[in-house]
Amino acid sequence: MLTLFTAVGHLTMQKTEYGKRLPIVRVNKKEYAVAPRELILWSGLAFQILTKEELLRFYQVGIKHQNLPGDPDFDYILRRLLIRGLVVNGTGCTAVDALYHLLGQLHIAPVNEAFHVRLFACIKLWLSGRLPLYRIPHYLKRPENTPIEALILKLAQHLSFSVAELIGFVDPSSLPEVPDLIGLPDSPDAQRLTNPERPEDIEQTVLDHVQYPVLEGIANLYLKKQIIFQK
Repeated sequence: MLTLFTAVGHLTMQKTEYGKRLPIVRVNKKEYAVAPRELILWSGLAFQILTKEELLRFYQVGIKHQNLPGDPDFDYILRRLLIRGLVVNGTGCTAVDALYHLLGQLHIAPVNEAFHVRLFACIKLWLSGRLPLYRIPHYLKRPENTPIEALILKLAQHLSFSVAELIGFVDPSSLPEVPDLIGLPDSPDAQRLTNPERPEDIEQTVLDHVQYPVLEGIANLYLKKQIIFQK
Protein backbone atom coordinates (compact mmCIF):
# COMPACT_ATOMS: atom_id res chain seq x y z
CA MET A 1 0.00 0.00 0.00
CA LEU A 2 1.14 3.53 -0.81
CA THR A 3 0.19 6.62 1.20
CA LEU A 4 0.57 10.14 -0.17
CA PHE A 5 0.32 13.48 1.64
CA THR A 6 -0.31 17.08 0.60
CA ALA A 7 -1.20 20.44 2.15
CA VAL A 8 -4.57 22.17 2.16
CA GLY A 9 -5.20 25.93 2.10
CA HIS A 10 -2.80 28.81 1.60
CA LEU A 11 -0.34 30.64 3.80
CA THR A 12 -0.56 34.28 4.84
CA MET A 13 1.36 36.38 7.34
CA GLN A 14 -0.52 38.51 9.85
CA LYS A 15 0.87 41.15 12.19
CA THR A 16 -0.06 40.98 15.85
CA GLU A 17 -0.74 44.08 17.91
CA TYR A 18 2.89 43.94 19.00
CA GLY A 19 4.16 44.01 15.40
CA LYS A 20 5.17 40.34 15.29
CA ARG A 21 4.45 38.45 12.06
CA LEU A 22 2.40 35.32 12.62
CA PRO A 23 2.02 32.57 9.97
CA ILE A 24 -1.60 31.70 9.28
CA VAL A 25 -2.95 28.93 7.05
CA ARG A 26 -6.37 29.72 5.61
CA VAL A 27 -8.63 26.80 4.75
CA ASN A 28 -11.86 28.03 3.21
CA LYS A 29 -12.91 30.81 5.61
CA LYS A 30 -11.13 29.44 8.68
CA GLU A 31 -7.72 30.59 9.87
CA TYR A 32 -5.20 28.41 11.70
CA ALA A 33 -2.07 29.71 13.40
CA VAL A 34 0.85 27.33 12.90
CA ALA A 35 3.89 26.79 15.12
CA PRO A 36 7.40 26.78 13.59
CA ARG A 37 7.60 22.98 13.30
CA GLU A 38 4.09 22.83 11.86
CA LEU A 39 5.03 25.49 9.33
CA ILE A 40 8.11 23.54 8.21
CA LEU A 41 6.09 20.39 7.66
CA TRP A 42 3.13 22.17 6.01
CA SER A 43 5.40 24.15 3.68
CA GLY A 44 7.09 20.92 2.62
CA LEU A 45 3.72 19.76 1.29
CA ALA A 46 2.60 23.06 -0.24
CA PHE A 47 2.45 22.43 -4.01
CA GLN A 48 3.99 19.02 -3.39
CA ILE A 49 2.65 15.47 -3.13
CA LEU A 50 4.99 13.34 -1.04
CA THR A 51 5.26 9.99 0.70
CA LYS A 52 5.83 9.95 4.45
CA GLU A 53 9.49 9.09 3.95
CA GLU A 54 10.03 12.02 1.55
CA LEU A 55 8.22 14.37 3.92
CA LEU A 56 10.33 13.18 6.87
CA ARG A 57 13.55 13.96 4.98
CA PHE A 58 12.29 17.47 4.15
CA TYR A 59 11.24 18.01 7.77
CA GLN A 60 14.60 16.93 9.16
CA VAL A 61 16.46 19.30 6.82
CA GLY A 62 14.11 22.15 7.74
CA ILE A 63 14.52 21.57 11.48
CA LYS A 64 18.29 21.55 11.10
CA HIS A 65 18.29 24.68 8.93
CA GLN A 66 16.06 26.60 11.36
CA ASN A 67 18.12 25.37 14.32
CA LEU A 68 15.00 24.81 16.41
CA PRO A 69 15.53 23.58 19.99
CA GLY A 70 13.93 20.52 21.51
CA ASP A 71 12.91 17.15 20.13
CA PRO A 72 11.56 17.40 16.55
CA ASP A 73 8.74 14.87 16.93
CA PHE A 74 7.78 14.36 13.29
CA ASP A 75 4.91 11.90 13.87
CA TYR A 76 3.30 14.16 16.47
CA ILE A 77 3.46 17.23 14.24
CA LEU A 78 2.13 15.32 11.23
CA ARG A 79 -0.72 13.84 13.27
CA ARG A 80 -1.60 17.28 14.62
CA LEU A 81 -1.78 18.78 11.12
CA LEU A 82 -3.91 15.87 9.91
CA ILE A 83 -6.35 16.31 12.81
CA ARG A 84 -6.59 20.06 12.17
CA GLY A 85 -7.24 19.42 8.47
CA LEU A 86 -4.22 21.37 7.23
CA VAL A 87 -2.68 18.21 5.76
CA VAL A 88 -4.51 15.31 4.09
CA ASN A 89 -3.47 11.82 3.07
CA GLY A 90 -4.68 9.10 0.75
CA THR A 91 -3.81 5.42 0.51
CA GLY A 92 -4.10 2.98 -2.38
CA CYS A 93 -2.64 -0.17 -3.84
CA THR A 94 -1.27 1.83 -6.78
CA ALA A 95 0.04 5.38 -7.13
CA VAL A 96 -3.06 6.37 -9.13
CA ASP A 97 -5.45 5.00 -6.50
CA ALA A 98 -3.50 6.71 -3.70
CA LEU A 99 -3.54 10.00 -5.62
CA TYR A 100 -7.28 9.81 -6.20
CA HIS A 101 -7.99 8.93 -2.57
CA LEU A 102 -5.77 11.86 -1.58
CA LEU A 103 -7.39 14.47 -3.81
CA GLY A 104 -10.90 13.15 -4.49
CA GLN A 105 -12.77 15.04 -1.75
CA LEU A 106 -10.73 18.24 -2.03
CA HIS A 107 -11.94 21.32 -3.88
CA ILE A 108 -9.89 23.20 -6.45
CA ALA A 109 -9.19 26.95 -6.27
CA PRO A 110 -7.13 28.80 -8.90
CA VAL A 111 -4.07 30.76 -7.84
CA ASN A 112 -4.26 34.37 -9.08
CA GLU A 113 -0.56 34.81 -9.58
CA ALA A 114 0.46 38.27 -10.78
CA PHE A 115 3.80 38.90 -12.50
CA HIS A 116 5.12 41.04 -9.64
CA VAL A 117 4.46 38.18 -7.20
CA ARG A 118 6.59 35.81 -9.29
CA LEU A 119 9.28 38.50 -9.65
CA PHE A 120 9.41 39.11 -5.89
CA ALA A 121 9.65 35.36 -5.23
CA CYS A 122 12.51 35.01 -7.73
CA ILE A 123 14.43 37.93 -6.20
CA LYS A 124 13.96 36.44 -2.73
CA LEU A 125 15.28 33.06 -3.91
CA TRP A 126 18.23 34.76 -5.64
CA LEU A 127 19.15 36.75 -2.53
CA SER A 128 19.05 33.57 -0.45
CA GLY A 129 21.39 31.85 -2.92
CA ARG A 130 18.78 29.25 -3.92
CA LEU A 131 18.25 30.51 -7.48
CA PRO A 132 21.05 31.48 -9.93
CA LEU A 133 20.60 34.86 -11.59
CA TYR A 134 20.55 33.38 -15.09
CA ARG A 135 17.58 31.14 -14.15
CA ILE A 136 15.29 34.03 -13.15
CA PRO A 137 13.83 34.61 -16.68
CA HIS A 138 12.87 30.94 -16.84
CA TYR A 139 10.96 31.09 -13.55
CA LEU A 140 9.22 34.34 -14.50
CA LYS A 141 7.41 32.56 -17.31
CA ARG A 142 4.18 30.79 -16.54
CA PRO A 143 4.51 27.11 -17.45
CA GLU A 144 2.67 26.01 -20.55
CA ASN A 145 -0.43 23.92 -19.98
CA THR A 146 -1.78 20.96 -21.91
CA PRO A 147 -5.32 21.33 -23.34
CA ILE A 148 -6.83 19.40 -20.45
CA GLU A 149 -4.89 21.46 -17.88
CA ALA A 150 -6.09 24.67 -19.55
CA LEU A 151 -9.67 23.39 -19.43
CA ILE A 152 -9.45 22.48 -15.74
CA LEU A 153 -8.01 25.90 -14.94
CA LYS A 154 -10.79 27.71 -16.84
CA LEU A 155 -13.48 25.66 -15.11
CA ALA A 156 -11.92 26.37 -11.71
CA GLN A 157 -12.14 30.10 -12.38
CA HIS A 158 -15.90 29.93 -12.94
CA LEU A 159 -17.22 27.02 -10.89
CA SER A 160 -16.48 25.44 -7.52
CA PHE A 161 -16.08 21.67 -7.62
CA SER A 162 -14.23 18.81 -6.00
CA VAL A 163 -11.66 16.69 -7.77
CA ALA A 164 -14.06 13.72 -7.80
CA GLU A 165 -16.81 15.87 -9.33
CA LEU A 166 -14.52 17.11 -12.06
CA ILE A 167 -13.19 13.65 -12.88
CA GLY A 168 -16.73 12.30 -13.11
CA PHE A 169 -17.76 15.13 -15.43
CA VAL A 170 -14.96 15.78 -17.91
CA ASP A 171 -14.57 13.44 -20.86
CA PRO A 172 -11.01 13.85 -22.16
CA SER A 173 -12.14 12.78 -25.63
CA SER A 174 -14.54 15.76 -25.93
CA LEU A 175 -12.19 18.59 -24.98
CA PRO A 176 -13.24 20.94 -27.83
CA GLU A 177 -16.83 20.89 -26.58
CA VAL A 178 -16.37 21.41 -22.85
CA PRO A 179 -14.98 25.00 -22.87
CA ASP A 180 -18.34 26.15 -24.26
CA LEU A 181 -19.68 25.71 -20.71
CA ILE A 182 -17.59 28.62 -19.50
CA GLY A 183 -19.87 31.48 -18.55
CA LEU A 184 -22.94 29.23 -18.48
CA PRO A 185 -23.26 28.23 -14.82
CA ASP A 186 -27.01 27.62 -15.23
CA SER A 187 -26.68 25.20 -18.13
CA PRO A 188 -27.67 21.54 -17.50
CA ASP A 189 -24.07 20.40 -17.98
CA ALA A 190 -22.74 22.97 -15.54
CA GLN A 191 -25.42 21.96 -13.03
CA ARG A 192 -24.29 18.35 -13.44
CA LEU A 193 -20.75 19.43 -12.62
CA THR A 194 -21.79 20.98 -9.32
CA ASN A 195 -24.25 18.17 -8.50
CA PRO A 196 -22.80 15.07 -10.16
CA GLU A 197 -23.65 11.44 -9.63
CA ARG A 198 -20.56 10.02 -7.97
CA PRO A 199 -19.65 7.45 -5.32
CA GLU A 200 -20.21 8.53 -1.74
CA ASP A 201 -17.08 6.74 -0.48
CA ILE A 202 -13.99 8.03 -2.26
CA GLU A 203 -11.82 5.42 -0.55
CA GLN A 204 -13.73 2.57 -2.22
CA THR A 205 -13.62 4.07 -5.71
CA VAL A 206 -11.33 2.77 -8.43
CA LEU A 207 -10.76 5.06 -11.41
CA ASP A 208 -11.34 3.97 -14.97
CA HIS A 209 -8.22 4.36 -17.11
CA VAL A 210 -9.97 6.95 -19.32
CA GLN A 211 -10.18 9.24 -16.28
CA TYR A 212 -6.43 9.17 -15.62
CA PRO A 213 -5.65 12.24 -17.83
CA VAL A 214 -8.03 14.42 -15.78
CA LEU A 215 -6.46 13.35 -12.46
CA GLU A 216 -3.00 13.83 -13.95
CA GLY A 217 -3.95 17.31 -15.21
CA ILE A 218 -5.18 18.35 -11.76
CA ALA A 219 -2.01 17.07 -10.08
CA ASN A 220 0.19 18.83 -12.66
CA LEU A 221 -1.58 22.17 -12.15
CA TYR A 222 -0.99 21.84 -8.41
CA LEU A 223 2.70 21.04 -8.88
CA LYS A 224 2.93 24.04 -11.26
CA LYS A 225 1.51 26.23 -8.46
CA GLN A 226 -1.55 27.23 -10.51
CA ILE A 227 -4.19 25.79 -8.17
CA ILE A 228 -4.51 25.07 -4.46
CA PHE A 229 -6.71 22.60 -2.64
CA GLN A 230 -9.44 23.49 -0.17
CA LYS A 231 -11.78 21.26 1.83
